Order: sequence, then structure tokens, then C-alpha cells
Amino acid sequence: MAMLRDNGSHYEPRSQLSNPREFGKKLSPEFVQETPDNTYRVSGAMAQHAFAREVRLALHERGMTIEALSETTGLNYQRLTRILRGTAVMRLDDIGLISRTVPEVFAHGTQALLQLVAANPTRPS
Repeated sequence: MAMLRDNGSHYEPRSQLSNPREFGKKLSPEFVQETPDNTYRVSGAMAQHAFAREVRLALHERGMTIEALSETTGLNYQRLTRILRGTAVMRLDDIGLISRTVPEVFAHGTQALLQLVAANPTRPS
């Protein structure tokens, strides 16, 4: 049976972690229990968490601030911080803009996502 997304509902990706403060920071956070109704949200949160964590790591390694990344990419600073905290949903164009400035984010983020998916297979109850 296909899972349907509820149209227009707002959610914060960080709400899909057992401890929302770990969003974009912890290597392998614990996600909330999946259900048929939230599997797509948990999956999206896994993806965004992996990319947000890689952005933070790359900035730290480069000695670059979030503000500098905002200026370089043209992404609004407040939106960028909300994406990295998981209080706003990351879009593909966000990943594209960030990856053009910090190219390793895409490769490392994809690898991190694959590791999260392997550790957290879909298991709606």
C-alpha cells in the first residue's frame, strides 16, 4: 500500500528525533517510532539531519562561520540556521547552493544518509 503525504502540514524535521537537540549534531541519533503516517517525515528528517551534520563539520574544518556560508551562498542567514537546527525543511536547492560552496557536503552527506538508513530500516508499526 502506498503511503500518502498529508498535504500542507507543517512539521519540524527535528521533531522526528527522540532528542531534538541532537539534530544535525550527533552521528547516530535516535529517531521517533515510525508509523505508516510518519515514515516519510522520519525519512526526510534522516536525510536533513545527515546533510546538516555534514555542513556543520565542513564549516568547522574550514574555520568558516554559518554567517560566511550565508553570505557566500546567498541563503538567508535565518533560514540557514533554521535548516541546520531542523526547525525548517531543507530543499534540494538549499543542498545545491551549499554544495557549490562546500562540495564535500554532498558526498559526505549522502554517505552519512546511507549509514543512517542502514541503521534505521523502515519499520512502520
